[in-house]
Amino acid sequence: MVSSVNNVHQLHVDSEAKIDSVVSSGAEFEGNIVANKGVRIDGKLKGNITIKNQEGGIVVIPSGGQVFGNIVAPLVIIEEGGLLHGNINAACAVELNGTFVGDLVYGGKILVGANADICGMLMNSARKQNQPQPDG
Repeated sequence: MVSSVNNVHQLHVDSEAKIDSVVSSGAEFEGNIVANKGVRIDGKLKGNITIKNQEGGIVVIPSGGQVFGNIVAPLVIIEEGGLLHGNINAACAVELNGTFVGDLVYGGKILVGANADICGMLMNSARKQNQPQPDG
């Protein structure tokens, strides 16, 4: 489902106040992050991000931010100049304006900006569940 810019932007604005963990610009962190509300990566992370609060959590990767790992969160935003090299599982919405290399499973809305650079598969979770499984 492609959504209007205003709907996803409103999710972004509402969720910004919920960020409780930050990897600052210039900082490099190696390891997994598990947070209750939200994570913002201004620096570099080598590891996975999991948001426990599946109703209102967010992961934001702004310009200059780099993540090399997988993300599980209701809302994921990769801003222009941000980089994610890993998979996303987002129950609510995804906004892609930066560079994304990996597979994306999303449950609600997806917004792809004009400057987004994407290499991978995008799949709605409802459709994924209804797909026939290959014979093994």
